[in-house]
Amino acid sequence: MPPKETVWEIEDQTRAKHAILRSYLGAWFPIMGRSPGTDRLLFIDGFAGPGKYADGSPGSPLIALDVLLNHSNVNPNCRYYFVFNENDPARHESLVQELESREATRPLPQNVEVVTERGEFVDLVRDITDDGKRLIPLFAFIDPFGYKAVPLDSLESLLSSPGSEVLAYLDVRSPLRFAGKGLVDDHFEALFGSDQFLDAPPPGAPGRAKFFTDVYCDALVSRVGFRYTWSFLMRNARKQPLYALVYATRNLKGLEVMKDAMWKVAPDGSYSFVASRGGQQVLLGGDDTSVEILETQLMARFAGSTVPIEKVREFVLVDTDFRLGILKRRTLSPMQRRGLISTNQPRRGIFPDGTLVTFH
Repeated sequence: MPPKETVWEIEDQTRAKHAILRSYLGAWFPIMGRSPGTDRLLFIDGFAGPGKYADGSPGSPLIALDVLLNHSNVNPNCRYYFVFNENDPARHESLVQELESREATRPLPQNVEVVTERGEFVDLVRDITDDGKRLIPLFAFIDPFGYKAVPLDSLESLLSSPGSEVLAYLDVRSPLRFAGKGLVDDHFEALFGSDQFLDAPPPGAPGRAKFFTDVYCDALVSRVGFRYTWSFLMRNARKQPLYALVYATRNLKGLEVMKDAMWKVAPDGSYSFVASRGGQQVLLGGDDTSVEILETQLMARFAGSTVPIEKVREFVLVDTDFRLGILKRRTLSPMQRRGLISTNQPRRGIFPDGTLVTFH
């Protein structure tokens, strides 16, 4: 349920979510802004909120703006457009005031433009896509309250262009409780884009939350046309699932950067966050960063074959829970010293592009 207040207290899960967003945009703005043929970028916050929290912490619109304006490596020749949408009148007014206050002390550069909208997300998408033109490369942050405001049809319309990416809130707590009971299944069908959610394990069964997340990720691939997805589960202090952050992209580099951003929040490799107990942050999961796990997965996949290092990298990114930062020095180099792998490089311990890796 959305808060009744215009401005409310920030929660631990929200801080974690914002840390992921901030870290990812810190790479997305400079990488995309300097990509060949790209001279314009668009950031959309579909549920922008009031711009701040009760303790003064910035909301997602100001976080996104600050990342760009404070970055030392963005392209001054690229134009950056921000669209912040908030349907609630009081929160929209608060957001406008926050933005105006920021701009009064720090005017926007000429290559940065901010637009605030007030309306339903589905109407925003319709307005943006109605003319049939292909959208410029965009990153959409879709963070609603609940499960009714973002039908998959809207995401399909908004995110069909090759340069689009999304970080979306997926309410898993509601389908955990209500899916299949016939009460709000029509809303779930709009959310997931099909009735596949009805095939979930029964209530209380392990894997039920993951099932709903997987159905959503699969729909982003099959319906919207994304190639890669990744998710991050937010839990309350009792470790109960609340919602998943679902990321989708067509770019392998984007997946690499997002996994790094998520690992900074959950360095145990669990891709989960548990809210604090008594003011102390708790991370879910065990020592999943052990390289022994990754070694086992690599040998199971590639034993007896010689493959390019690029194929190894893609496997780690797409098919394991690990980030690339631990692949070479912490995993492949020790494997090479123990004779588990060999390469065509004259020196041990280096794995540049073009390296052929033989798994014995």
